[in-house]
Amino acid sequence: MGDVFRKVERKGSSSVKWDYHVQGDQVPFTIADSDYASPKCILNALTKRVKAGHFGYSKNGDDYLEAIKNWYHKKHACEIQSKWVLPTSNVLTACKIALESIGYRGDRVIIMPPVYSSFYNLLENLERKIVCCDLINDNEKYRIDFVKLEELFKRGNHILLLCSPHNPVGRVWRRDELEKLSELCAKYSVTIISDEIHSDFILGSNKFISMLEFNEVHRQLYVLSAPTKTFSLAGLLSAYLIVPDENNRNSCQKTLTRNCCSVVNILAATATKEAYTNPEAFEWVQKQNEHILKNYQTVKEYLAKYLPEAKLPEQEGTYVLWLNLKCLDKSSAEIVDLLAKGGVLVNSGKSYGADYDGYIRWCVACSQKQLKEGLKRFVRVLGAGKKR
Repeated sequence: MGDVFRKVERKGSSSVKWDYHVQGDQVPFTIADSDYASPKCILNALTKRVKAGHFGYSKNGDDYLEAIKNWYHKKHACEIQSKWVLPTSNVLTACKIALESIGYRGDRVIIMPPVYSSFYNLLENLERKIVCCDLINDNEKYRIDFVKLEELFKRGNHILLLCSPHNPVGRVWRRDELEKLSELCAKYSVTIISDEIHSDFILGSNKFISMLEFNEVHRQLYVLSAPTKTFSLAGLLSAYLIVPDENNRNSCQKTLTRNCCSVVNILAATATKEAYTNPEAFEWVQKQNEHILKNYQTVKEYLAKYLPEAKLPEQEGTYVLWLNLKCLDKSSAEIVDLLAKGGVLVNSGKSYGADYDGYIRWCVACSQKQLKEGLKRFVRVLGAGKKR
């Protein structure tokens, strides 16, 4: 199954990464979508639906909701009810819906930098006040700062936007960490919006624990997820909220309806159901995680050989790597610019947190061949530029 993860040609497909970011022969490792094909069973299901030849108005039926419920059971051993699921277009839309359902402009929302850069943009656009509770960084081993977090809760900050697993540092939060988080949120009546879109990318012996497993916070919990990262389906626009509390769910549904985004399109629904119910897709995800782990190990080996001063956290989950390149004595902007000129596109670490200048994020959902080409260029550009 190794060649399943070979590079597919994405130029000319309206790809944001390949058609709008790349210049010349640059190789991009920026936007978090994969550069290999979706599972064949999903492509076959989509082909069959297209060949049916009709695309009239459609509804996301019980089979769609049951598919999501069953995926949580099979993949994560997490029991949910299908009625908790609310379809929408993408996870950022789902986050917007949750925030608008529970509060107003001016609300303070806690995030944990370094964290997904789009959180900042979304909160600013919704006129929410960003409150930072930075992760504790102990030599690239990251953990939640529970002391500071509780202080923020005591001061009346009652909305937490959680990234689980965490983008970009690759942490998969342990059960004991999430238990402590749940206890604090229950104690201070803090609403949790948990972005779990990377939950299927769990590497090695790590185990994903959904916030849905903690009943004590169900009254104040909104989980966001999607099949799009897992199966490379982002262009189809398929996502959902999982809201256990009936009153909160009804409020979300009203907000979804008001925003005209309460249904996923017929091809997105077809792909989602196939992804979440076909055993071939389940097996493909397992193989993909093995491939991602191999890619991480390849990056780690290159850094050890050619740039040993660089630091890379142990990768527990996701397919984005968080590289500390402060050894180069350059800003993130300078590093990104140098790499772009050398034919490699990466994300600036400063986009994920103000204190992370000198870091970059690197997406490794690609073929080994593409990754090694990028690493060769990376070493050629930066290997001789180390701080002495």
